[in-house]
Order: sequence, then C-alpha cells, then structure tokens
Amino acid sequence: MKQKMNILCIVILIFTVAMTISQFSGLFFSAKNTEPVTMLNVQPSHFGDDNNITLIDNNTGTAVRAWIKEVIVVDSCILSPKDFVMKLLVLIPLSLVSLVTWIMFVIYLVKLVFAINKGKVFTWKTIRLLRTAGWTTLISNAFCIISTFYLIYDPSRWLSPKGYIFDYSYAIEQIPSLLPGLLLLLMAQIFGIGLKQKEELEQVV
Repeated sequence: MKQKMNILCIVILIFTVAMTISQFSGLFFSAKNTEPVTMLNVQPSHFGDDNNITLIDNNTGTAVRAWIKEVIVVDSCILSPKDFVMKLLVLIPLSLVSLVTWIMFVIYLVKLVFAINKGKVFTWKTIRLLRTAGWTTLISNAFCIISTFYLIYDPSRWLSPKGYIFDYSYAIEQIPSLLPGLLLLLMAQIFGIGLKQKEELEQVV
C-alpha cells in the first residue's frame, strides 16, 4: 500500500514538474538570447490569400499555402521602455509566486512521502501535509495560467494582426495542470472524513 502511495506521489510530482517547466519556458524566450521577445498566439480569422504564407514541397517543388498560429515579435519593436517595465512588473511577481509555491509543494510532498513510509498515514499531521501540498501546487499552476493569459492579452492592446485574431486556446489548454492540486485536496478531504469517523467510533466504544 505504501509503495502504491509513493508511486502516486512521484507521478503527481513528475506531472507537476513537466507542466511547470512547459509554462515557464514560454515566459522569456529569445532565439539568440540577445533581447526579449514576445510570442503571439494567433489563429486565422479566415483562410485567404491575404493572410497566408507559402511553403515549398521539396519533392515536387510546388508552392503550398499555409497559415500560422504563432508569431515571434521583438519586444523593442512593439513596446516602449515604459510598457516593457510594466510587463516585467506584472510577470516577475506572478513568476516568483508560482516558483515559490511550487518549491513549497515539492517540500511538503516529500514530507508527506516520509510520513507515510513511517506508518503515519491516517493522522491530522499527514492530512495537513496533503492539504498544504495540494494548495501550493494549485496556486503555483494557477499563477502560471494567469501569466499565460496575460502574455496573450497584453499584445492585443496595441497590435492588430491583419487577417488573424489572438488565440487563447493555448492558455485554456493549461487548465488541466490544476488537476494534481485538486486531486491532493480531494485525498486530504477523504482522509479527514475517514479519520474523523474513526475518532468518533473510538469515543463511542
């Protein structure tokens, strides 16, 4: 039973690490690491000749029409120094909160695993560890999602891509990253109900 619990905790940790890395990797990206850039998530408002790009089929040499979903723009081309500072003022606190709570999640999850391996499964201390781990990963991933939404919304205030609209589907796709935190909170609630019933039964006996 302990082995299954350890495996479950490891799976949750790996899943959360993967989601966090994927979200943080898009916050600051530069092809040459020389200056900050913004990646715009867009989708075609229509499929026409005025908003397509041309790809060449290497086998036949024929031109193939295509439409884009992501555009990389150098920040200095679209942001004034004041706007760039405002962007950092928004993203840095969001990123720090997400990073700190994620580190707390790892610490509490490790404490939980050690407590379970010592046989302390149905205790209020273990339930508090489980609940805290759930809240920290939930907050961490929630702030990552907020950052993703902001990175899509912010350029839309001054950019109008011709033949395209801004696409929030990438940010929406990050919402499932909240599931590990919700799962841990559900487990804590179930453990708490079971422990409370056990204590009430012992008092009756």
